[in-house]
Amino acid sequence: MIEQSRDPMLVPPDEMARLAGISRPHLDRLRAAGKIPSILVGRARRYEPSKVIEALAAGGADHE
Repeated sequence: MIEQSRDPMLVPPDEMARLAGISRPHLDRLRAAGKIPSILVGRARRYEPSKVIEALAAGGADHE
């Protein structure tokens, strides 16, 4: 039986924009403004969908 990982799921920017229903440029603007969380894995920017959706729901951004 495979044990579920306790590490959060991290997705690339294009996938995060698709999941959030916003454009990639809008996602980038939100990140630059500090309204949504992201992390760097090496040089790659990644997002934890649950935290981004939570930030958006809390009023972190207007949807396009």
